[in-house]
Amino acid sequence: MLDPHFRRARCRAARTRFGAPCLDRNIRCLADDGRIVMIGGDVSPARLDVAALMARRWRVSVTTLRARGHEQKANIVRAVRAKVWPMVETGLIRPVVDSVVPITDATRAHRILEEGRAVGKVVMTV
Repeated sequence: MLDPHFRRARCRAARTRFGAPCLDRNIRCLADDGRIVMIGGDVSPARLDVAALMARRWRVSVTTLRARGHEQKANIVRAVRAKVWPMVETGLIRPVVDSVVPITDATRAHRILEEGRAVGKVVMTV
């Protein structure tokens, strides 16, 4: 049974860098035909429910930049600048912000992350 939060908030795509520890939680929030893109992160073993992946037509892509050569990395940066960054600039793609915490209360920001209850970024302001 899914957590009630994940029943309400389905996403079509999620990009994560946290890797295996968050994989199951990220997959559960996907809508049908959704996809997870994992770039780098924790590479510890993870279980995947292949039947659920097939039934809901989910896609999981994983890669790392570390193992790529300089030329490949430069090509990726150029492609992101050309294709992704314009969508960020227009607001079509926006980060999900869970909390905004003054830097003077950094302990609270760390606690939010350690408890695993953040859904999105925890931003510290100066």
